[in-house]
Order: sequence, then C-alpha cells, then structure tokens
Amino acid sequence: MIGNVWLDRETGEVAYNIEDARYPLLAEGGGVDKRTEIDPTQKAARTDGRSPAAILVSTLLALHTRGLAKIFAVSIEDRGAVSMAGHAGKAFWFSKSARQFVTTTSYYQGHAAWVPAWRAKGFVAGYAGTRWELLAEPTTYDFGDRDDQPFEVDFPGSGRVFAHPFGAADDAISRRGSPSDRSAMRLPRISPRR
Repeated sequence: MIGNVWLDRETGEVAYNIEDARYPLLAEGGGVDKRTEIDPTQKAARTDGRSPAAILVSTLLALHTRGLAKIFAVSIEDRGAVSMAGHAGKAFWFSKSARQFVTTTSYYQGHAAWVPAWRAKGFVAGYAGTRWELLAEPTTYDFGDRDDQPFEVDFPGSGRVFAHPFGAADDAISRRGSPSDRSAMRLPRISPRR
C-alpha cells in the first residue's frame, strides 16, 4: 500500500487503503462515526467494509513463518490490524463507535459463540472514570523526562502529559481523545528500563 489514502485514478475519488464494501463489519454500529472521528483518513472511507484486498503481497509475518504460523493481528486502528494480518491472518481492531473489538466478513462469516457473552461483560466500560497512569517513576522510562513535547497533539480531554483521564464511559473510552493513548494503555507495564 502506498499510504492511508490515495487518489483512485479510475473513479477520481480518494480511496481509503483497506476500505472494501464487499466485506462488511461483523459488529452493528461499528463503523466510523464521522461526526466525532479525529483521524481524517478514517473520514475518507465511504463504507464500513474492510479487507486486505489492496495488499498485493504477503505480509512479513506470513513470509517469515513460511505460512506455518496462525496470525492474529489486534490493533486500535483498522488499518493497523488488516495490514499486519494481510490475507493469511485474522484482523481485529477497536471500534470507537461500537466500543468493542470488531472484524469483517473478510476474516470470519460470523462471531464465535462466546463473543456476545464476553462483550456483555463490559471490559471497556471498566476504564471509565480512571486514568492512564505510569506504573513507575518517569525517570525509569526511556524518554520519561520528555513527556511534554511541542509536536505532541493535545487531544480533547486527554492532554499531552501523564496521567491521561479516560472520563465517562459515554465519551472517553470511545470517542474522545487519541486512539493511540487507549491502545498503549498497557505499554508502561513493559516499558520501564530495567
């Protein structure tokens, strides 16, 4: 893929890299909410369907394991998961509008029987009213002394420095702030220098 979006020469329209109307999401209401989405490339998509059709080669994971590995790619963004899973794996990403991990019919024809019960437990909502905090002193992290840089984006409600509040379940977990903040929630557990 050449980028997140490109100009489709045949249609003359902007194309989102993994958009594919042939493969709808398996989660109702899991598409991009263009009213609240902060990523302009996500807003470019004209359909909620996603697939690796634009990927013309095998992914590195598939090549490295000679096709013997089971590949499951999980990301906070659809294009992160799909580009890693490619054609050989399975892709899951967090839908901010549905507040759950989703996939498309490109990877599965339906959900496994256990998925609805797992979703009903409300793990994502459990972060409401909490904050993403470092688990150790900032000095124990690489670049821990550089938490506030001019190039960092001040996402609404999250701020640029730790701790980042998640706020209420109705907006903080899914619609407000940086998807990257949420996806990296567990990284501080493995990031401090030893």
